[in-house]
Amino acid sequence: MPLHKHDILNLLPLAVGLALATTASATDYTFNLAPSDINNGILSAGGTGGESIPIGLADSPIGWESGSFVSNIDGAGNRYSQLYVNLPLALGVSSITLDDLAGIKYFTKEGTTNALDWALRIYTKPVAGVTSFYQYRFDSINPAGSNEWSLWDANTAGWFTNVSDRSNGGNTNTAISQSLSQLTGNYSGDLLYFSLFTGASGNTSPLSNGLDGLVVTMANGDAVRINMVPEPVTASFLVLGSLLLLRRPRRTC
Repeated sequence: MPLHKHDILNLLPLAVGLALATTASATDYTFNLAPSDINNGILSAGGTGGESIPIGLADSPIGWESGSFVSNIDGAGNRYSQLYVNLPLALGVSSITLDDLAGIKYFTKEGTTNALDWALRIYTKPVAGVTSFYQYRFDSINPAGSNEWSLWDANTAGWFTNVSDRSNGGNTNTAISQSLSQLTGNYSGDLLYFSLFTGASGNTSPLSNGLDGLVVTMANGDAVRINMVPEPVTASFLVLGSLLLLRRPRRTC
């Protein structure tokens, strides 16, 4: 039965109300995490076999004050850093499918000029017949950062450049050029975790790349925000130093 103009006008308040209810139901999950929180919940890192656990840094991008993380890589005993993010734990759910992901953004700042800034990797859980700990691993580009804070968006065209497929006991690497939204439309699976990676197993150069302001948005409107901060004692020393500067006597001419 066709709708008349007065019917449509009567339905508008209901449509607006439903839209507002959907928006209001979205939840932001915000976490302020220090290096000591790594391997104690949402963030984890191996810290062995050439891997370095990031340390706290006083610097931070605008809007994400209180500090950041920085890779602590000397290029000798440790050659790379990789932070794994347990998204289901952050959201308080048992599982997440690949198409639940709507967006991933984060800030980086290169402390040394190189082509090994923080890249993104997404892993899916293995299915029957897969002997590896993951089925798919999607690798992003290595962002070309600078010594200023740069914001990266996984929905940028061509952000993901490779998919590693461990199906049927193999390891097939296929070149791709897809944004996150394209990737989640073309592949399926349950999310294992995703990681942020800087350096390389064969890297021999010191790397001190900053990382902060990680925001993951979900298809249902929920968002996980991870603010990376120094240890509390570090922050205390920063405050103390600022107070001492403020109390420094002024010179008179």
